[in-house]
Amino acid sequence: MTTEKSAASRKRIASFKKRLAYQKASELIQEYGLKEGLRRLKKSHPEIAEYLEYFTEKDTVVEKH
Repeated sequence: MTTEKSAASRKRIASFKKRLAYQKASELIQEYGLKEGLRRLKKSHPEIAEYLEYFTEKDTVVEKH
């Protein structure tokens, strides 16, 4: 396998893993609700939890106005 093909393959695998992680995050939030889902997500995928918290906090502030 060439270096270019290898790099492309690693990129596809990383993209696939990221999609699976977001799918799992969505399932946790649907099953346990936002607060508990995010708490559980922090243990398994802290970077995704942080990303989602940013948007949920932003939405909460907007809704209060």
